[in-house]
Amino acid sequence: MHWLILVAFMLLGGEASALDIQLLDGKLSVTADKVPLQQLLQRLAQYGITARVDPDINPSITASFENKELEDGLRSLLKSLNYIFIWRAEGASSGGQTGPHHRLTEIQVFNPGEKGRMVALEPSRRWSGQAAGANDKEESEDEPETDDNE
Repeated sequence: MHWLILVAFMLLGGEASALDIQLLDGKLSVTADKVPLQQLLQRLAQYGITARVDPDINPSITASFENKELEDGLRSLLKSLNYIFIWRAEGASSGGQTGPHHRLTEIQVFNPGEKGRMVALEPSRRWSGQAAGANDKEESEDEPETDDNE
């Protein structure tokens, strides 16, 4: 029976895509094999990063790296696209660092002159439980929780 499903999948022209993303302590690890960009960005949204993308921009991404600084990792994934990162200054972290640090809050991907076409991607519901625990360490305790349905 399993081979029948595989054959049907292959006949329909589907390609398998694999995606694993981890963001921990500002380090990004990604394994992506022919994954649509918007799917990848939806997964990042589980870590509290808003993604706004022109709906016409959705190339397949293939990449594999571990523990890159968040900005460096994202730059390598988005290198052929027009994008902006929006950072927010936050208070001192609990890791003994002094002074404010910056947290990535939004990624925008667009065609030149067409930023108005961008739409916010909804976080991938499939992975919301998995990433929620990982995000707890990055969120400040004094920030109010928001409801995605508002």
